[in-house]
Amino acid sequence: MVGLWKPNGAAGRRIEYVLDADETLVVLKGSGEVRVDQGKPIALRPGVVVSLPRGCHLSRLVDGDFRELWTYS
Repeated sequence: MVGLWKPNGAAGRRIEYVLDADETLVVLKGSGEVRVDQGKPIALRPGVVVSLPRGCHLSRLVDGDFRELWTYS
């Protein structure tokens, strides 16, 4: 699966969830951060690529301009 994600009403609010599949994301626009399993924040800005394992706990905070291309495997 492949998709485009934007925060809609979640911009500026922390979003937390557990991944159901391995995910790779590419930040296209905007900025923010993601924490994996309560680790140190990973800065999200255009051009950043992040690979995330299935089952990890994510906590993300992004701005209203944020856009990412994601793929599940």
